[in-house]
Amino acid sequence: MINHIKASLLIAEKDFNPCITEQWNLLAAKLYEVQKEQSNLEEEARLLKKELIALSQEKNTCGYEYYLQQEIRKGSVDYSAIPELKTVNLEQYRKSPIISWRLYSY
Repeated sequence: MINHIKASLLIAEKDFNPCITEQWNLLAAKLYEVQKEQSNLEEEARLLKKELIALSQEKNTCGYEYYLQQEIRKGSVDYSAIPELKTVNLEQYRKSPIISWRLYSY
């Protein structure tokens, strides 16, 4: 019952499209579970990588079938820290917006 109330509020307050078909809800449930599993796998990968780096003593290392190599990318530029840009309108240089979707659970 609470979920129906929350859904009604989203529909009324935030211009959500109501979709109560069984197919939509089954797909949403499956996607939500896959995203949770993906999140768990990402955390496991992070921990495994951290342990492998420690075993490699933070050096490029190769084994029989795999090798671990450190890669360094330049950091991003903090445009707000550049005084000369405070007077420049950066909006005219902004690229098109990126549209993304995210599934939430009530």
